[in-house]
Amino acid sequence: MSTRLRPTGSPSCSIGLVSLKPAAGSACSISAPTRKARYLENTGGAIVFDTFAEIWCELAAKGKISRAEFERTNFPQHYWTVEEFTAPLTDVAGSLFAAGLRLEQTDTRVVACPHASDFLSHGNASRFAHEYLPTFRSQSETVFAIGLEPARPLEQHAGIVDELYQCYVQKAANGPQGKGMTYISILSSAR
Repeated sequence: MSTRLRPTGSPSCSIGLVSLKPAAGSACSISAPTRKARYLENTGGAIVFDTFAEIWCELAAKGKISRAEFERTNFPQHYWTVEEFTAPLTDVAGSLFAAGLRLEQTDTRVVACPHASDFLSHGNASRFAHEYLPTFRSQSETVFAIGLEPARPLEQHAGIVDELYQCYVQKAANGPQGKGMTYISILSSAR
């Protein structure tokens, strides 16, 4: 027999119902900041968002995008802290705690960017830049496209966004040190 639990209002439990058999365990992982303020795009080297802003500003200065488009483009993000992530399992008034689920262990881990690690082996900066780009383009491309004026033709949108990423690749190829998508994760288990 399984116990169906309605999540509390906490972000880490807002994705749906949790179903566990009695005495079963659960393990979760999520991108998060470390206690030293390191997070996915800020792991001790170049900060991805700073580089994006620099290039986007350069495109505005060249007249390729307007100042309004520059200002309309933003990355609202919130990385949950360990405390926020584990709150549903430690909140004595919450439904998970009431159902008997208890936090067993929590840890943060730094997982090195595989492209940056490969670069240390092969040393080819251009190869690194081209292999590294897709890891964050897929997560950020729509942010730039949405920031552009809707009246622009779609081909223009695509061209501007492509130019942004081509500039990023060039910057990464010219100075690959400190670039990469090192992951910071919270790992937790509960029973």
